Amino acid sequence: DAANGARRRRAGQAGHANSLEDRLYLRERPPAIGDAAREFTDSRLEQLLADREGLLVQRRDTAIALLEEFVREEPEMAAEMPDALLRLAELRWELARATYLIAFEAWQQVPPENRSADQPTPDYSISLQLYDRILSRHPDFPRYDLVLYMKAFAMTETGHADAALDLYRRILDDFPQSRFVPEA
Repeated sequence: DAANGARRRRAGQAGHANSLEDRLYLRERPPAIGDAAREFTDSRLEQLLADREGLLVQRRDTAIALLEEFVREEPEMAAEMPDALLRLAELRWELARATYLIAFEAWQQVPPENRSADQPTPDYSISLQLYDRILSRHPDFPRYDLVLYMKAFAMTETGHADAALDLYRRILDDFPQSRFVPEA
């Protein structure tokens, strides 16, 4: 019965050609699996993860392009504008974070005596501009407290603790029922 269930699951998933998981069917591996089989499975998993990461990057870039086009072409007071700005800011934050992690890893690979004195820092300037745009132009945005929190978090990550603290205080003062009060 277990074998029939597994076959049905695979058959049901076969219609999802875009699913990377469908390319690799994983079973529980018995402890006695041979080294060659383990190496093969591990290499397939590594490739699957690399493919997923590539797909994530591609989809993020596409989403950024579409959102930037929307923001450029729609009027500022369009009902969807603050949501589009927030999502764009989040995607730009993710991109800046990924870029920073690559730069930091490269910096760490350099022997300490040859490294530059300044270690890399994330550049969230585009996200911060988008958060500021929401905060200044969309004061009635239902997720205004989220925007304050995201901006404060980015400020903290870039070493601007005083500015972040002001934003956290604003959450406490202006949004006492916010879900971000405990973090603030």
